[in-house]
Amino acid sequence: MQLTKADWKTDPAILLHLCRLGIPTGLQMSMITLGGMVLQSVLNGFGVVFVAGYTAANKLYGILESASVAFGYAMTAYMGQNRGARNAARIDAGIRAVLALSAGFTAAIVTAMLLAGKPLLGLFLSTEEAGAADALAVAYQYLMVLMAFLFALFVLQAYRSSLQGLGEMTVPTLSGFAEMLMRMGAALVLPTFIGQSGVFFAEGAAWVCAAALNLVWYYIRIGKIKREMMQ
Repeated sequence: MQLTKADWKTDPAILLHLCRLGIPTGLQMSMITLGGMVLQSVLNGFGVVFVAGYTAANKLYGILESASVAFGYAMTAYMGQNRGARNAARIDAGIRAVLALSAGFTAAIVTAMLLAGKPLLGLFLSTEEAGAADALAVAYQYLMVLMAFLFALFVLQAYRSSLQGLGEMTVPTLSGFAEMLMRMGAALVLPTFIGQSGVFFAEGAAWVCAAALNLVWYYIRIGKIKREMMQ
């Protein structure tokens, strides 16, 4: 293999297309992170024990969410490949398959957490420190709330990534903004009405809101996308 001068020539059309796909994704992740920062500022006012429990549950959740993230990456590539191949049947089959897998993984993860959630959370907490039992109780309560909304996270990853793979960037980006607003709003408002545990619902509310936007837009657009593929 040998490089030539032509290999270093840039293609403005390709660069613009990459920016059109990449910049909205970057903005989406920035908005999600901003919402997390606001949530963390609310948590800091609830005391060390509460923050320790919340953090422990978040660490375990970070492992558990890897399945939904992996499905999302897979759907981005899968949808892009099949749109390029103009294979509408495989697009339909793919979304059905990822939803079935999501339901199965959700059931398995929730069952595992119901049976072994507390021992696993204990791995992230020091039993020798004061307030460890209270921190574990906070962590387990938060974990159970996350499990109640887990399928919404899988749906969000599946549909948002599918839209991105199909070249639809506007609604996935807007859903990141909606996710940020919902996470911030729930964290700031719910504790006023139901106490500190209100912050536990911020993540789930954000997932449901963003998942609904992406799911609805997918079925609004998929018919037109298929027709364009057939032309």
